[in-house]
Amino acid sequence: MIVESKNRHGCLLTWLLFMTVGQTVGVIVNLLFLLPKNLYFPYVTSLSAWVLWVFIGNELLSLVFIIALFKWRKWGFWGLCATSIVVFIVNIISKNSGIAYWVLGLSSVILLFAILNIGKENKGWRQLD
Repeated sequence: MIVESKNRHGCLLTWLLFMTVGQTVGVIVNLLFLLPKNLYFPYVTSLSAWVLWVFIGNELLSLVFIIALFKWRKWGFWGLCATSIVVFIVNIISKNSGIAYWVLGLSSVILLFAILNIGKENKGWRQLD
């Protein structure tokens, strides 16, 4: 049996690491937002607890999906698409932030798809199982 070696180009590695750091920071910040309002973030008053819990859950799931992408699993990409759509919908329902913020969340998955399709021999999308 021939085992095909998989190579991740620098852009993909950088983006996956950036997403990992971003999701980790997001979990920590949203957990801090759940503390009493005057303790750390007195200016955060508009976010409901359920919204923060949805964000935290989505960020934790996103970390699982990013790990799957590190392990060359295509379902990691589709999972990130799903979590992005959930956050998009929650932002609309809760009237959180503005439309630019909503679109920014979706653009990270679009950018990931574009990065997965960069390259020739080491194009990430073709290497996903």
